[in-house]
Amino acid sequence: MIHQMAGLGRLEEAESLVRIALHRFPLVGKLWLDYAQVCQGLHKSEERLEALRRAFMLAPGWPMAAQALTEALAEQGEHEEAVTIWKLAVPRNPLEGAVHGMLANCLWEAGRAEEALQRVQLALQHDPDYDWAWNVLQVWSERLDQPEIPIQFARELTRLRSGNPEVWLRLARLLTHPQHHAEALEALDRALVLDPYRVEAYDLKAERLAEMGRYEEALAAAQPPLLAGNLPLVLQGRVAWIEARRGNYAAAIPPMQALVAIEPTYVWGWYQLAEWYSATGQNEHYLEAAGELVRLQPGHPMHLAMRGEARLKTGDRDGGKEDLREATLLLEEAGLPYRVLGETGGPSLTVLTPDGVLEWSVEELLTAWKAPLREVLDG
Repeated sequence: MIHQMAGLGRLEEAESLVRIALHRFPLVGKLWLDYAQVCQGLHKSEERLEALRRAFMLAPGWPMAAQALTEALAEQGEHEEAVTIWKLAVPRNPLEGAVHGMLANCLWEAGRAEEALQRVQLALQHDPDYDWAWNVLQVWSERLDQPEIPIQFARELTRLRSGNPEVWLRLARLLTHPQHHAEALEALDRALVLDPYRVEAYDLKAERLAEMGRYEEALAAAQPPLLAGNLPLVLQGRVAWIEARRGNYAAAIPPMQALVAIEPTYVWGWYQLAEWYSATGQNEHYLEAAGELVRLQPGHPMHLAMRGEARLKTGDRDGGKEDLREATLLLEEAGLPYRVLGETGGPSLTVLTPDGVLEWSVEELLTAWKAPLREVLDG
């Protein structure tokens, strides 16, 4: 009830109620957390912090109490104390990957980067499915100029947890460089031996084979006999993508059209169709597909940019320019370059780039955007 009242903004009533409850039950940690929430709403920062300390003192093995306290400490820049809190919580939750992950994050915020890197790897040893930990392992390794660490660690994890298909999949995802094609395929095969119904492994294998130009093998990987009776949507989409990859748009477009008709929210399918329509000069269809992308993900700058390009190609210059302007504003928020300043009066746009103000076609602008956009949006 206290939590609900605070959420509804009835803070004074909630404060009165929680004080009564604490007077009767001072050793209940959850009540101190509720009191801290009320104090936060009333902007009583000192009382909030004291309540959180009491909650943690009463239940040092309760991750929720530790997290609430360390978040409050971090807001005040007390990163070392936050580290201490999680170090007290870890021995009470030694096998919880998320608890090790929280400690790793506090270590990083405290400037103890090497310790953070070691701790996040320990978190992954306990929980190989911990996506946040994998992401920060890659980000932190890059920032420390040690980009090889995630792959090295994933290889070691396949030795330690060789019976877990997820660790083999994770290794395959990390082995993106062409020089690792063979190792990535081997990792995917190991994952499929452990879990023959793992759709993602078939999808990644088909994608990798297509990138290597081994299209027939890619098609076979995307259509495993084990799943032939009910091929998942993602693999049906991959089959179409493989055909487009080798330039066979006539074999790629109709199946993907059928898939988005069955599943109208299939964003990846609409994106591929938009790319293929653009590549084959089917501008009206390109506009339709880009419009669906904007409808499904209205705040996505790439989708707005694609619709802007499609509008320009179909004669809607004002609408196209508006989409491109909105896309550039979103890109600025993401910290990316290439801002559209205006039009030249012809088919070109005036674009602010890291190399100065240039006149570019819409196609040149989209090409410049795509790689860094995908990196930011995926990361």
